[in-house]
Amino acid sequence: MENKLKVGVKVIVGLVALVLTVEAMTCRDAINTMLFCIPYLTTEPSPTLVCCQSVAIVNASATTTQSRRELCQCFENNAPAFGVVPDKAKQLPGLCGVRVPVPIDLNVDCQSFCLILYEEAHEFSLRAASHRHRHRHRQWS
Repeated sequence: MENKLKVGVKVIVGLVALVLTVEAMTCRDAINTMLFCIPYLTTEPSPTLVCCQSVAIVNASATTTQSRRELCQCFENNAPAFGVVPDKAKQLPGLCGVRVPVPIDLNVDCQSFCLILYEEAHEFSLRAASHRHRHRHRQWS
């Protein structure tokens, strides 16, 4: 019974991840997802695991140049209303280990900034995963 529950949870998580990568996230969805990061972005010394997971989810949902531009503009427009400290926003992806294609900077021009292609980011992720797999395999050999 416990194994069936674990499998069911994995399937649901996988489906949620698939939906998020197929359909671009709206500004409202992105803000709601990032609410877990407000404590860090305003006063707390470090982001929580839930905050970092939120960063990864929002980043994974931005699969096209247009969706990245829209989310960039969304955060630029809304960050001041939440009291976001710009330097903390710049540090957040790095602290969470998430590679983002757009610098986190309230002064970046979201419309003209040269964004890396989704395929390049995907290729980077595949290389990193392959490297981790080879490293783990060597540990057990």
